[in-house]
Amino acid sequence: MKLKLTVALPNFNHGHFLPRCLEAIVEQTRRPDELIILDDGSTDDSAAIIRYYAANYSFIRPIYKEKNEGLLRAITALYQAIDTDFSYWAASDDYICTPYFFQEAMAAAELDSRVALVSGKVETVFKESNRKCVAEVSKWNHSHYATPAEVLNDYYEVEPANQSLSAATIYKHKALSEVGGFRQELGWWCDTFAIRAISLKYGMFYLDRVCTCFSYSQSSFSGAGVRNIKNSLDFVARAAWLMKSGPFRSIFPDWHVANWLNGYRDILINSDKASVYRQMDRSFLHPLDSIRAPRLLRWLVRRMVKPFYTARVHCRRQLLRQYSGDVSCYR
Repeated sequence: MKLKLTVALPNFNHGHFLPRCLEAIVEQTRRPDELIILDDGSTDDSAAIIRYYAANYSFIRPIYKEKNEGLLRAITALYQAIDTDFSYWAASDDYICTPYFFQEAMAAAELDSRVALVSGKVETVFKESNRKCVAEVSKWNHSHYATPAEVLNDYYEVEPANQSLSAATIYKHKALSEVGGFRQELGWWCDTFAIRAISLKYGMFYLDRVCTCFSYSQSSFSGAGVRNIKNSLDFVARAAWLMKSGPFRSIFPDWHVANWLNGYRDILINSDKASVYRQMDRSFLHPLDSIRAPRLLRWLVRRMVKPFYTARVHCRRQLLRQYSGDVSCYR
């Protein structure tokens, strides 16, 4: 049975990225049955680019908002507009890097009725440093269906707590609805929570190839969100609360939730330390670079100011470790 696939694409002022993203979608060997593009009140040339593609590809359905309402509201509107078996959630500054992604993912779903989620490897490009890395399941070296137990033991208990394959994930829409869709109170982690809940209930099909290129920058939705440590700790605490709540308690073992929560909090708190030291460099060393100060002067300045920032790091770490996160939205 041929299953239908919708690609959902929110966009705001990413006209300079849109052609690359859209070309990768229309060049898929198995095109989506529908591509819904929601332009969230862009003020650049995004609308003109979308109109061009919609005129040339009949499966593209554009939605134009007069004013910007934010990414989470755009996601909600797109979610409500989907009426197909599966959905893929694209981002205009990311792109699919293999023409076979949709073909292989949908073939897996059509051949095995257990498949409610398909995820592939994601290559992340950090814009500020141009550094690259690949998110993958290191214990799996071939494409296959993994049971919920295998997902838990081979993937979630092995890879870093903050890893996400969301940029290369296709969801069965019914399963996504069962876990509550993309919950706005989880912010930038809303899609990854849905992935984990679905995969621990139904398992997942893993594609052993890099499927998408994810562009990470400090100004992006996820990048800016992660840098707000307090909000990030809130999102993590809420995810843990949900994992232990009635609808999800049976699929998230208590020991796993505890491991995940502690691991993710450590990652966030340690990233705050690196952020404080970057602030030190911006405040004291970058001005010296602009006047081409001698290396000895740079070394002396760093040696003088670092103890103050080290003390600040220690105080912030203590405060953050004491902060358990805000879950009042569930009470």
